[in-house]
Parts: sequence; structure tokens; C-alpha cells
Amino acid sequence: MQYRKLRNGKPISLLGYGCMRFTKSNGRIIMEKAEREVMQAIRCGVNYFDTAYVYPGNEEALGKILEKNGCREKIMIATKLPYYLVKSPAAIDGFFREELSRLRIELIDAYDWDFCQIQYNYLDEHTQAGRRGLQYAAKKGIPVIIMEPLRGGRLVTNLPADAKKAIETYPVKRSSAEWGLRWLWEQPEVTCV
Repeated sequence: MQYRKLRNGKPISLLGYGCMRFTKSNGRIIMEKAEREVMQAIRCGVNYFDTAYVYPGNEEALGKILEKNGCREKIMIATKLPYYLVKSPAAIDGFFREELSRLRIELIDAYDWDFCQIQYNYLDEHTQAGRRGLQYAAKKGIPVIIMEPLRGGRLVTNLPADAKKAIETYPVKRSSAEWGLRWLWEQPEVTCV
């Protein structure tokens, strides 16, 4: 595993693990499969995991897996507060406490949050924060973590025929996923994907 550094010098794996798409059956996460996948990622050196309040069951699943395997201290977790559900300042604390409970995280002296996360891939290069946001954050010394690097797999499975042909006939043989990830990794402003 390759690593880059956060502001505090702590190493973060160049490849992170997004928990949005844990496999489900009948609307429930298949915990045995999720545990195997998460633990394999940790064994391979992944130390950054991303989840969100609104990914049904995912915070709770990740928390249980980490607690069961005693490996919480080996990784960093980012989650996203559902600002669109917040109706009052007091509600922020309620959502936050719920997330901490789901993830089984105890935060100590935790407010020097020093990274940002953006959706960024070769198709979204100039939308949302985009390249300008990436470069702006990097200029300020803020590590940038990328989510949706392959647009939920659509940059692998839904490529136009011309793009598929270009990848297949190009002299350097790589999958469409590898091309998309390398596009990100080769940008020095990207801290973790």
C-alpha cells in the first residue's frame, strides 16, 4: 500500500474504502461479507474508511466490524452529517451523537479536522468543487480525499463504445477502473481515493 500524509504527518493510505455499497440481501447488509471485505482491506493496508449517516445501516455495520475485530485504532473514519435533515442547532448534536454511537467511536480532543472530501473523477473534473477546489485546498495545505472516483462504477460499466474500444486497443493494458484511479493518483494534490 502506498501512503500520503495528513497535515499532522499521520500516514493515510492512497486507496480508501467507501462503505456506501456494502452488499445487501432483502434490504439488510450481509455482515459476514462486509466483515471479510473490511478486514481484508485493513490487512492490505487501507486505513481510511468513508461512510455517512444516510447510508442505511452502514455506520452501524462498520462500527460492529471494527469493535468485533479490535482494530478501530488502526484506521481513520469519515462520516457525513445529514445537514439537510437538521432543523435546529440542537439537532446537529443529536445526529452527531447518533453517528458516534453507531460507529462506536470515542473522540478525544477532536476538533482539528484537517482534511476535506470531494466528489472528483475524470468526468466530474469541472463540476462541484472539481479541479479548482482540489487545487485550492492543496494550496492551503489541506489534504483532499476523493469520493466517487469511478462514479459508483459507472466509469467502468457504462462507458461509451468508443471509450471501451480505446481502452482495449491502447498499447498499455489496464482496466477502465485502473485508468480512472491512476488519473486521480497521478495528481499530487490528491491525498486518498
